[in-house]
Amino acid sequence: MKKNVLPAFVLAVFLAAILASAFACAGNAANADPGIKVPLKAGEKAKDPVCGMDITVTDKTEHAEHQGLHYYFCSSECKQNFEKNPDKYLKK
Repeated sequence: MKKNVLPAFVLAVFLAAILASAFACAGNAANADPGIKVPLKAGEKAKDPVCGMDITVTDKTEHAEHQGLHYYFCSSECKQNFEKNPDKYLKK
């Protein structure tokens, strides 16, 4: 009797996607862009100061303002880490 491998394959793809998203923020934050003086519009590019990931801004992009500059994030986790300790992620 043949086993249906589709559920196992779907599960494997799902788990791979979760792992990929968990490690997607492993960019080089040391090269992150400084804050931006004016808010960006949808379609413009930014760099997450926490993980260094390049971001295309949308209406739903996580963002924060710190010392008059705007910062954009790839995820709510990166935004939360930044808000806890912004100086850790900003260029000196």
